[in-house]
Amino acid sequence: MQYLPFIVIGAIIVGVFIIGAFAHKAEKARKAAIAAALQTRGFTFGEKIPLPGVAELLATLPMLRNGVTGLIWNATATPDRGLPTILLEHRFTTGTGKSTQIHYHTIAATVCPKDWHRFTLTPENFFQRLGDSWGLTKDTNLENPAFNAKWRLKGEHDDSTALVILTPEVQAALQEAPPEEWWSIGRGFIACCWKKGTKPAEIDALLSRVALLVQTLSPEVRGMLNDAR
Repeated sequence: MQYLPFIVIGAIIVGVFIIGAFAHKAEKARKAAIAAALQTRGFTFGEKIPLPGVAELLATLPMLRNGVTGLIWNATATPDRGLPTILLEHRFTTGTGKSTQIHYHTIAATVCPKDWHRFTLTPENFFQRLGDSWGLTKDTNLENPAFNAKWRLKGEHDDSTALVILTPEVQAALQEAPPEEWWSIGRGFIACCWKKGTKPAEIDALLSRVALLVQTLSPEVRGMLNDAR
């Protein structure tokens, strides 16, 4: 019986090792499946080393705190007649000890003019609405009440770019977004961001979100994207 504590500790260590090995194998298989899915769609795939344009994209997303060092994988494609596209998965850590949290994001992006003033659309929450009602914060409201209830619009400098991009048609297209979605538009990129990692089966759904926004833009604005290629 005197050896029982050591046996228990040893069993725990072996169990942790086995769980870690299975998790590593599963993650390796997941990335391989994502790579295969993207390569069949014409993407160039890489893991931690940023492909062309990826570092510049992450520089426009300061909320992804560790930039390129947080890359899990990234992929790029430039169709002959389409817009350049970037896909990536990213993680960063906040807190220490028991309060440590790992934050995952998956991002699909295409190009826009670099002189567009950047703005973000993030899901509206109760505390923001409460702050607005008390006059402590202020949101920019547009024509569509459902869009206003869904999104918090914040301009990096001013709302000039947002007011051009977010036509009634675009507002209608974005009001039914999934709960984990947010957007960053301007400074060279239109980025649709999901607050989670991704599975191979979800790739088309994320890409379709960017395609939906681009297709809904006014013809004049879409022309600006083609010029930004």
